[in-house]
Amino acid sequence: MSAVLSIYFQEITGSYALAMSVFSVCGLSQAALEIPTGVFSDKIGRRQTLILSAFLVLICLIMWAVAGETNCIFLLFVGAVLYGASDAFMSGTVDALIFETLSQAGREQEFKKLYAACRICNQAGLLTGVLIGAAFQAVLLMVVGVLADSFGVRNTLFFIVTGRLIAALISVLAAKKKK
Repeated sequence: MSAVLSIYFQEITGSYALAMSVFSVCGLSQAALEIPTGVFSDKIGRRQTLILSAFLVLICLIMWAVAGETNCIFLLFVGAVLYGASDAFMSGTVDALIFETLSQAGREQEFKKLYAACRICNQAGLLTGVLIGAAFQAVLLMVVGVLADSFGVRNTLFFIVTGRLIAALISVLAAKKKK
């Protein structure tokens, strides 16, 4: 996604240096929020933290989409702070959730194996997304031809927002832990 976003940000800002600074703000906000979000996650629970993370990244992507329509650079940077916050909420929460779930079942020794499987699935998902995106673009070029150029990078973000909206809804609708 960052390859598309760097082009997208450059189209809005008119500068690759300024576009890359959006990624810097993402990283800085994530680093600054790692510890506070970890404490927050411990207090409100893993599930709520994951839901919050999903909605933060959704809001971020909507802000970036609006920034593309309005050429508002400020929205890129506010979105970057939200993206960094989302990453900070997500970073340790998934690991802790997996470990705590296994601990409750008395299966802590399986953590490394399950964690590795989760990472493999994550990477496979990224690869699948790239392949589907490339196939979609190829079909669009064949069917629509020259009009596909007018589709552009900017409208790609709306597809990303749609996927994240579905992910956020799934996180809210996911089954709660039975007591």
